[in-house]
Amino acid sequence: MTLPFCAGWVTFCADARFCAKPVQLLNQTAERYAHFDLDSRYRRATTSSGNGPRLPQIEVPLGDGTSVKQYFSSQWWSAYRANSQVPHLLESALMALENWLISFAETSDSQEDLEWVFDYILRNSNSIMPTAVLASLATGFPGKFSKALLTLLRTPELYNLDMGRTMQERGDEINWFRSGFQTDPLADIYAEERRVAALRPWRKNDLESLIIRLQFSELRTEALAVIDELRSKVPVGEVWRFRFHRIDSRNWQAESDQEKSLITFKPKELESDLQEIQQQTQVRVELHSRFSALLLWADKTLSRETPERECYADGMRR
Repeated sequence: MTLPFCAGWVTFCADARFCAKPVQLLNQTAERYAHFDLDSRYRRATTSSGNGPRLPQIEVPLGDGTSVKQYFSSQWWSAYRANSQVPHLLESALMALENWLISFAETSDSQEDLEWVFDYILRNSNSIMPTAVLASLATGFPGKFSKALLTLLRTPELYNLDMGRTMQERGDEINWFRSGFQTDPLADIYAEERRVAALRPWRKNDLESLIIRLQFSELRTEALAVIDELRSKVPVGEVWRFRFHRIDSRNWQAESDQEKSLITFKPKELESDLQEIQQQTQVRVELHSRFSALLLWADKTLSRETPERECYADGMRR
């Protein structure tokens, strides 16, 4: 996959006002896409029979008390990481936007300018595609965007999406983007750019880790207020009950590790029904690990390779 926008937009966006260009492209595409049923089970490329869009919208609160509605598709959140079925053109546009924002965050000394750009993109986007890029910047540079990033944390629908994205992050030195079948003379440049992007130190962080981090900063009061707001918004279900145990530091217990000179925190004891769910999940994970180890051992054996016996034996003994 080539990245036709990267070099151009990094230069073109030297003035933050020109962020209107990528946002406009993404908005036009999202608006057209929203009126097709490409996200449906059978993926028919037919237009909506009525005047309204087929895709749902979520409401993202803004810092001034207003809100913006954005088209919501689970495929779109990871588009900037090329982990989606979004056309490569849009993936490239999102990658370029993220690269420019990272460069801007690394070089700008003006928090006012950074927050203005953050608010502009969020306020003028009609889909979650650019919002996902802002989430990346928020987790990577929480101190740079200050209170602007709180708007994302107040949107409950984004938490599961960002957690799912982290599970797709490879986060290693292997360049998965380089291919021996590439004929483009710039292929190595594109591949190296993607390798650098994949190794950003915050790729494994998500919105949960961000709101936890803010509770140990000068924004602790604001972060706890966001958690209280989420409690009033989300349905009372096991997913969010587990999440609140993970992210609300007011329900944590501090433990001192004298040997390592550390203070660690862990959630208080789970409710009985959550404990039962946790135990059932652990049993399923252990069973899956055993079969995965057996599958890997069998694959190595059938390929006449020497299996790492201790590794596989340990997995099968569980």
